[in-house]
Order: sequence, then structure tokens, then C-alpha cells
Amino acid sequence: MDQNYDTVIVSKGGGILLKCSVAREALGCAFESPDGSNYNMLRDSAYQGGRIQQEELNSNDCAVKITDIKEFENGTWECSVTVKDSNDNFDIGVGHIEVELVK
Repeated sequence: MDQNYDTVIVSKGGGILLKCSVAREALGCAFESPDGSNYNMLRDSAYQGGRIQQEELNSNDCAVKITDIKEFENGTWECSVTVKDSNDNFDIGVGHIEVELVK
């Protein structure tokens, strides 16, 4: 993964984009929030009434857009990206993004 531990600072109620990038095409991708909620980022996925949405960037990115960020989403988000390696085997890369809420 290109990103290991990025920190994103956001105001409570604000919006952010969390992104993990990999060297190969991302075949699947998911985020886990600090409270343990899992969000599978299939194309056009949306959760919590559209507050959490899959974001289409490019084929090597796994991204989620969050609007009206909540207190319980402060902390470490983990992204898991599934790729195929040079031997055509599936591999999962894991990255972490620290979300820091400021009042």
C-alpha cells in the first residue's frame, strides 16, 4: 500500500474522503471504522442514508466519502484492498488512516 498511516483532520459534522492506493488494480475493497463497522465498497455503495459512500477514483484506489462525520468515527480506519499478484493469486493489502475530529 502506498499509504500506511495518514492522518486526516476534520471538524465534527464535516466531510472527508479516505483513500487507500495499491500498485495493482483493486478488485475489492472495504473499510472498517473505529467502532468496528464494516463498509464493503462495491460500486455505488452507500450506507447510513448516503452519509457514507463509495467514491470512484481510479482502478488502483479504494475510497470512501463521509459527510456529517460523527464523534464515534474519530480514530483509526482500516482499509482492505483485494488485488491479484503476478502469479494470479489473490492478495489483500491493509492500510490505516487516522481520522482526528476537532471541535
